[in-house]
Amino acid sequence: MKRYLLPFFIVLLFSGCAQNTPLENALQLARHNQEELIKVLEYYKKEPGDSLKYKAACFLIENMVG
Repeated sequence: MKRYLLPFFIVLLFSGCAQNTPLENALQLARHNQEELIKVLEYYKKEPGDSLKYKAACFLIENMVG
């Protein structure tokens, strides 16, 4: 019985790690607009001086769901 507990706990541990972030969920739900949203994120991610703009874009995209 004990030898079955270790694989069970390993599966349980890794199943908790596979959750998506709110940003990933929003991008998945965007479907047809996903490419456009990714372009926006990549645009603001390029410039280190635009880190606040990148965070703002992430916030807006995350909260577009629903």
